[in-house]
Amino acid sequence: MAQETLEITGAPHLQTSVQALSSAVNAVAKAAAHTAPPRMNDLHPDRSNLTAILIEATSDKAPRLLATDGSTAIMASLPGEVLEPGRILVHASSLARVAKALPPDATVSLTAGERIQVEWDHGMLTLESHSAHDFPNMKVAGKKTLTVSGKALQQLVRRVAHASATRDDGRIFTTSIHLSASQGRLTAMATDNHRLAIGNVPCIVARSGEALVSMKGLRVVTQVFSSQEKVAVSFNDKHVLFRGETYTARIEVVRAQFPDPRGLLERAMTARAVCDGAALASALRRAKTVVNPNNDGMDFDFAMNEVVLSRKTWQAEIRETLAAQVSGAPIHVRLNRRMVDEALHALGTAGPVTIELTGEESPMRISRTDDDDFVVVIMPLRMG
Repeated sequence: MAQETLEITGAPHLQTSVQALSSAVNAVAKAAAHTAPPRMNDLHPDRSNLTAILIEATSDKAPRLLATDGSTAIMASLPGEVLEPGRILVHASSLARVAKALPPDATVSLTAGERIQVEWDHGMLTLESHSAHDFPNMKVAGKKTLTVSGKALQQLVRRVAHASATRDDGRIFTTSIHLSASQGRLTAMATDNHRLAIGNVPCIVARSGEALVSMKGLRVVTQVFSSQEKVAVSFNDKHVLFRGETYTARIEVVRAQFPDPRGLLERAMTARAVCDGAALASALRRAKTVVNPNNDGMDFDFAMNEVVLSRKTWQAEIRETLAAQVSGAPIHVRLNRRMVDEALHALGTAGPVTIELTGEESPMRISRTDDDDFVVVIMPLRMG
């Protein structure tokens, strides 16, 4: 079957495939704001700029689509031929719905002007368009800091994301992720002040660098790259830039100080337990039926050859013993059941996990026994 084409005439005027347009719209729409943040009003009085997709065609470059919410931006190259240069804004959600509904086996024509008219064999619709005059400047400079695979980048973010705060508590670093590159490794750290997750993946480092960026923005950005492609990452004072084969993304640097983790990581641990990760995850899942969601505490007792999980409330009680290799003095500690469970699933429950601690008031470190590239530190709960 011949490849169907999508024609954009007027301002701009270009030709590309319906499939290419749909993929590009789905990718860049992730960066568009559903509602422009109030804090951006002074910078961008036209709120429609932040909820729209820019269709841009120039005579010397391939056409492209761009969108930004003010801090995160994504640009998609659109394979096709530019017949007439131009720029126009279309509401992101509207264009996404249209792209999804386009007949895959039909030729679709888009005519851009005061409104964008979409026509196909048996019908037509129009979309409201906006002037692209005040669309934020998407240019960014920065020398390449590192190159990493899309798969490694996605894995890194997925493994540390659980430790970031889901709500803004006034401390910007708790909803952010700290990235650093040196000695052939890309390191990511996240914390909500009750736990800390640190991950490392191999990469090709051209120069060392570090930056603090929004966790939400980084999650959006990593979704657009395929696991097979190589992603070039550049750090500068204002942005972190990600360049792949088809997509380019930019995240604004967060102006905050990430806590120094060395005190937690370099603390000498006096007790160590190795147990099956899947068995521990299953025990924590069963304990969820007893633990009060508003008081998610779980008691852990580490003794010779076993780890005992227990929790007693006025309604119910649960106690489960797991086989383990335990070294050091016996320790009793109370931890947040949900945080331990999330750490296990982020690290991967297949195979043994290592738990290290010094006492009931000390933080617990948990990692895969066969993989020290990822570690989670969880602060204990107060007894009583």
